[in-house]
Amino acid sequence: EVINRLYEQSLEIILDSQLGNGGTIASIKGSRYGVNVYPRDHAYAVMALTSAGKSADARQGLNFILNVELSPEGMMAQRYGEDQKASSNK
Repeated sequence: EVINRLYEQSLEIILDSQLGNGGTIASIKGSRYGVNVYPRDHAYAVMALTSAGKSADARQGLNFILNVELSPEGMMAQRYGEDQKASSNK
């Protein structure tokens, strides 16, 4: 019972943290992290959605990360804004 509640709450938080374009922000909305999407955290959220059978949400998350702005060398940034462009903390 407790584990099921924890699972459902965790899944709800992940879904609530997913932006309309599929990006998953690093923390709950309104926190100090703003609407930054960190690729590592985002990947874990997509894996959780896949494991939970939320294929449409997981696919949307994959589409977000496949369309982010890359550096001239083809590398991902540490974080992205909702617009899928590299974001700084300045």
